[in-house]
Amino acid sequence: LVHPSTRSRVEDDVRALRWLARAASLLMPRTCEVLDPTGLVEDFADKMLLSCDMMNEAEALRRLRRNFVGEQGVVFPEPLLSSSGVLVESFERGVPLNEALPSLDPETKRKVARRGLRALLKMLFADNYIHGDLHAGNLLLRFDGHDFDLVILDAGLVIELSPRDRRNFIDLFGAVVKRDGRRAGQLIAARATHRGGGEDDVEAFVDELDRLVKDATVRGVTLKDLRVAALLNDVLAACRRHRIRLEANFATTVVAIAVVEGIGRQLDPELDLLREAGPFLARAVVKGAREGW
Repeated sequence: LVHPSTRSRVEDDVRALRWLARAASLLMPRTCEVLDPTGLVEDFADKMLLSCDMMNEAEALRRLRRNFVGEQGVVFPEPLLSSSGVLVESFERGVPLNEALPSLDPETKRKVARRGLRALLKMLFADNYIHGDLHAGNLLLRFDGHDFDLVILDAGLVIELSPRDRRNFIDLFGAVVKRDGRRAGQLIAARATHRGGGEDDVEAFVDELDRLVKDATVRGVTLKDLRVAALLNDVLAACRRHRIRLEANFATTVVAIAVVEGIGRQLDPELDLLREAGPFLARAVVKGAREGW
């Protein structure tokens, strides 16, 4: 259920944020050319207002269910009835992950970590339709003998990357695999929605990305050794320093990855990110080549 006052309160908050964004743009025009506070607020407003409409969440659940048809062990509730203020879903049995965690044996923890990571990688690289709120409270474990289902709830926030930002994500992950941040930096700079600096600034950005990727992968690519979300946050900071603008959805996706990465590290810090991401990444690169990237 959506409380009758929820939408009006969100709209009040959005109006205040829009005013602040306009004020910031007037007071710091050069900085806001890159940070784009107006664009960030509009992206936030779109997501929050969509999440106030249960018909949007019902459609998101239907799409996620279609995307995961044939994927064993990952379950989304079925929307049965929806209006703008009400959503009736199938009841899904299960134990919240944060409650189940203390009693899981090491082997089950490894299986849960791998299944959750692979679900996120599929959303990112295969479907470009990402559940944006994958914290432990939205994940249930439903056991059936020696196997289990990972039940994913609350699809009120979903993310779709633009073709440019999706290519940037794929290039960044490819750069981590190859330890070649230089190439990723060149491609991101070439596709940026805004570049406020000159060629020297672009070259400095490319050098910084190359260093970031090499530093991040020097110890390995298990979840214990590689902080993916921290690396992506460093990339966003480098973009700001060198006046290269990325779309707001890029940052939102970084947050989604950070949440799943944190859960995965709790469950299995030895999980090999490269081994799990490799097949998804390879298929995404082949598909991109066919589409003329």
